[in-house]
Amino acid sequence: MNNLKIEAEKEAQIILNYFKAKDYISAEVKAKKLIKKFPNFQAVYNLLGLCLQSQKKFLEAIKYYKIAIQNNPNFFVAINNLGLTYHNMYDLKNAQHYYERAIEINPKFTHPISNLGNVKKELNNYEEAIKCYKLALSIDNKLYIVIHNLGLAYQALGRFEESKKYFESVLKINTKFTRADRSLSMSLKYDINNPHLKIMENKIKDQSLNDFQKIELHFGLGKAYEDIKNYKKSFE
Repeated sequence: MNNLKIEAEKEAQIILNYFKAKDYISAEVKAKKLIKKFPNFQAVYNLLGLCLQSQKKFLEAIKYYKIAIQNNPNFFVAINNLGLTYHNMYDLKNAQHYYERAIEINPKFTHPISNLGNVKKELNNYEEAIKCYKLALSIDNKLYIVIHNLGLAYQALGRFEESKKYFESVLKINTKFTRADRSLSMSLKYDINNPHLKIMENKIKDQSLNDFQKIELHFGLGKAYEDIKNYKKSFE
């Protein structure tokens, strides 16, 4: 490895550290400087796209992802990120196109597979969404967000027993993913002895939960209390 490549990779790592710290502006500035210094260093175009995408500068992000892909047509990570940018812009046609292209290049890359499932779900094509989610999980069965989305797809089809199974699986992997508690509550009819009600009542006392996690739990508890006709608590 020559000295210039070592220098470029060190600077890219610094940019990545800024990105992970969610200092997207600093990461963007440094990435643009690095491109001027090393215009043939392809990974930084994808990294800059991520920085811009995280700031909702979608059109500029698309520009840099396309440069990355033009220089390396098999850069499946950048292709997936390009699809995700279009997805964030609600351009589902282009999102699907790039997810499928990324999958064609690397069929074991779970991100575009699950992202394609999300497109199908948003188009109310739940059966196709389920196929995508199950394919992603056949590669990595610990993707709890994908498992949750699989549960949501079954729930949308009215297949509540199956959705319940997947939401419970999510909570076995990550008990603090309280969005699954909320989703599970919508697939259950509670009585006073329901174990999930007790779990949520105990979990809401956890001081380590952030506000978003607590909000999701409050929705779940509200549904449970409404089921057992404890209307006073359901509106707390």
